[in-house]
Amino acid sequence: MAADSPAVQLAAFIARFSPHIAKQTRAMLETLRTRLSGAVEMVYDNPYALVIGFGPVERAPEVLCRFRSILD
Repeated sequence: MAADSPAVQLAAFIARFSPHIAKQTRAMLETLRTRLSGAVEMVYDNPYALVIGFGPVERAPEVLCRFRSILD
């Protein structure tokens, strides 16, 4: 069985949130993708929050910008 694409996985992570928080998360993601085009996007999922970071390379210590959405 093939794994879901990263986009499908991220959509599933965001779907766990309330409609209001999910909408804000998607809006922030769209804004940061526009402003930081070309950046590597890293997603960290845990039972209580979703963290999305942007950086120049695939190394977490070099992330330039990140935001966190918390389950309510």
